[in-house]
Amino acid sequence: MQELELKTKNLYLDDTFIDRIYQQQKRSPHQSTRKLTFSYPFRVACRALISEVEYAISQEDPRQTITVGSFRIDPTGKQKQTKIPYAGSEAHLTEVMENVCDKMTDYAERIDPETNEKTYVRYQARNGEDMELTNVSINVVTGKILKVACENIIEEYEDEVLRLYREKSTDIETRLCSSVTQLCEGSSSAHTEL
Repeated sequence: MQELELKTKNLYLDDTFIDRIYQQQKRSPHQSTRKLTFSYPFRVACRALISEVEYAISQEDPRQTITVGSFRIDPTGKQKQTKIPYAGSEAHLTEVMENVCDKMTDYAERIDPETNEKTYVRYQARNGEDMELTNVSINVVTGKILKVACENIIEEYEDEVLRLYREKSTDIETRLCSSVTQLCEGSSSAHTEL
């Protein structure tokens, strides 16, 4: 197993470090909720997850539709089906969530030279957008940590994510990351990490 050095804390990470911590917390007898307490990477991954899902929805053709409803024929000989936009549908979201955590490798760590505050930024441009990459450290460890955190969030909360989009909730990021998962609850930097 290949070991990678996390320079900021002088820890050694193997391929399952974050997953082991997550599994230990999941089995903890002192936790009555599903709250993930290894919070900083999970908080960042939660916000990035919603950002990536929102971007995927925005890139889908709004004219594309999908037929939903029952394919059974009722006593009058009709089917109860309707066409809805594919973008943001449960089928689309399920498809997006299968690969969204792979996008976490597009994020890097930025350290503010004045405050030494650590934040995470996307370093891979989307459709030619301008990127500010000063004081950014791109390494495999950051992407790996965020990817594992994202996968664990989806494993635990996929149904809640689908429900929030199905209900067309406003401010899904806050609802998922603060109310549902409680990852950003009590965080002073909840909205400055990405």
